[in-house]
Parts: sequence; C-alpha cells; structure tokens
Amino acid sequence: MKKYLLYTLFCFSCFLIFTSGTTDNNGKAGRAGSPGEQTCVNGCHSSYALNSGPGSSVLTSNIPNNEYSPGQTYTMTLTITHPGDSLFGLGVEALSTANANAGTLTPGAGTTTKSATISGTSRKSITHLLNGGAGTVGSHTFTFTWLAPAVGTGNVTFYCSGVAANRNNSNSLDYVYNNSQVFTEYVAPSSVIETQTEISSLQIFSNPVRDNLSFSYVLENSKNISSNIYSLNGSMVKEIFNELQTEGLHTYSTDITALSKGIYFLQINVGKKSI
Repeated sequence: MKKYLLYTLFCFSCFLIFTSGTTDNNGKAGRAGSPGEQTCVNGCHSSYALNSGPGSSVLTSNIPNNEYSPGQTYTMTLTITHPGDSLFGLGVEALSTANANAGTLTPGAGTTTKSATISGTSRKSITHLLNGGAGTVGSHTFTFTWLAPAVGTGNVTFYCSGVAANRNNSNSLDYVYNNSQVFTEYVAPSSVIETQTEISSLQIFSNPVRDNLSFSYVLENSKNISSNIYSLNGSMVKEIFNELQTEGLHTYSTDITALSKGIYFLQINVGKKSI
C-alpha cells in the first residue's frame, strides 16, 4: 500500500511539472507602447533601453497622404531591421483619440491577433506567431490589413513595437524598437453647388453608372470649362475635357470601364468656381 501511494504521488508531481512548463510562445498583446501600456522592454526583452540599438521599426502602407477613407481596407507593413539578427517579432495597435480600437486589424503571414485589457478597455493587437518572423538576416517585413473605421472616427494612431532577437533561447540581449504614426480621416469635398457658377440644369444619366457616364448642363456664357472624375481620397482618376465652350446646352458621354467599382466625384470647373 505504501509503495502504491508513493508511486501515485510521484506520477502526479511529474504531471504538474510538465504541464506547468507549457507556455504561449507567440507575441504578447498590450506591449505596443500606446497610452497606459508597457513596451516589450518592460519585464521581457530588458537587456537594452528602448530604441537604443542600430536598427529600426518602420510602418508603411498604401494609405494616400496618410489620409484613410472610412470603410476602406488597406495593406500595412511593419519592417524591423537589426544587423546580424534573423528572428523578429512585433506588436501593433490602431487606436482612436479616445484610445479605443479603431477599425479592424487582420493578421497576415506569421502573425495573429490578441487582446489585452488596458484601463478597463480591451485593445486588439497584431502580434507574431512562434518563429513567424524568422528568415532573412538583418530585417523582416510583416504584412497585415486594416479595415478603416466608420465616418467620424477622426485621427487614428498606429502604435508599433518591433523586436530583434539574437536566437539565444532567452529574452536577453534582444533589441526593441518602437514608433507611432497618425492617420487622419479623409473628408470628402462638399457636394453643395456654389452660386454664380454660370452652370444650370446639371443632370447625370444612369446613376449608378456602369460603362459610360453621361451628363448635361446649360452654360450661361461662353467660358473655358473643364471636367474631371475624382476618387474618394481626392485623387483625379480621369480627365473628361478642358476647353472653351459656347453658351447653351452641352451633353457629354465618357467611358469609365477602366475605373474600379466604387464611389467617385464628378467635378465641373468654370473659372474659379466648381460643381
């Protein structure tokens, strides 16, 4: 009986030892250095001061002029560099001015999403998977997507933390690089027709438009007049005409099959006035 009891206790103690050693080796949430948070230097990769090494952490995107359009999806990349290292990690958050989650972060290769509660609010992070940042010596680029938040959110700040690890199987002698970047909300130009434009009876045919945009208007006096199509972010995507026109009714039709599906602005300019 005593031998059996001792054997049982020994097996139970081994079970405790082995199971307690199982940990999550992916990145941590709540370490991006946003307001009220720590960074990866605090209690983890603490051998060197933040941003003290020869490397860097740089966020880039396809957001034009750093102005996001609400409801649009963008590709974001965080590139972490450090000479000689070949294992990298990250933590990224997108927060509003109220420090709440802004938009939706979707992980890409080598990354996942995690959440941490900071000041009573759950914040979502893009973090690395175990060995998700392994590969090229000297740098690694993580790619993920961001669905921009709803209209009226205002400025959104991305808080980014990058870790360059030396692969010594511990958290020592690793470097941490933090940065942040602000993206402003794009506000579309006013669609209100200004007075004294010398244009009247503007009509757009078939809206939504499929293959050809047709419109007509009455020009009160002979003037130089131009017309262009703009995307939601304010970029001109098509010039329709720029010419001297006589007074009277004018009708135009232009092929728009080369444009991607979406919402666009038609602008007509007479002198310094626009519709």
